Amino acid sequence: MPSCGKEVRLFGHIKIVLLMATTVSFLSGGCALFQQVLPGVTLSDADVISVLDSLDAAEIAAAKLAQEKATAPEVQAFAGRVLNEHRQLGEANGRLAT
Repeated sequence: MPSCGKEVRLFGHIKIVLLMATTVSFLSGGCALFQQVLPGVTLSDADVISVLDSLDAAEIAAAKLAQEKATAPEVQAFAGRVLNEHRQLGEANGRLAT
């Protein structure tokens, strides 16, 4: 039977993962809503890169928070992977913008 401390830590990890997922859902859902509300508006290449940069920045911030707050090595490792992947995506977005 797990101790109360482990249950509290697990709940905290779940909250961090849910926060990260909610952030991504909100940002990506906002783009879809924008296109539904204003169907005649198109996004330029620069606008698309800007949206991608915003998504990457949100993921990086969430991953940093998860690394700082998480106590489980698995959560910290996952946050590290997310951080590295989105830093790489940000660099790729920068190359596309030029």
